[in-house]
Amino acid sequence: MPWTPPSRPSRRSLLAGAAGAAGAALLTGCSDGSGPPDADTAVPLERRMRGTAVRDSERLLERYDATAAAHPALAARLAPLRSAVAAHVGALAVAGPAASRTPNGPLPSASSS
Repeated sequence: MPWTPPSRPSRRSLLAGAAGAAGAALLTGCSDGSGPPDADTAVPLERRMRGTAVRDSERLLERYDATAAAHPALAARLAPLRSAVAAHVGALAVAGPAASRTPNGPLPSASSS
């Protein structure tokens, strides 16, 4: 006996469609298209991303320090990880409007090699 499609949509397909429509409405939101209110368009995206990465890494350094203080037996095991994060902060730290600095001074430019 051949299968015949139902004459009306199933409850499951209606619920799935409603959920999809609600999700689309949430994704589009009620925006006027101006972007996030705290986005500073005068600062380039790369600088904002670099600043966020530096802040996140600095928070991670604080967590490593707090963990080592609370659990001194772990300090030696955490030291290499903390050192790598500190190097990451130093490499990404933004100093001034255009220059990036490492702990030893400005990053070398590509043309100075």
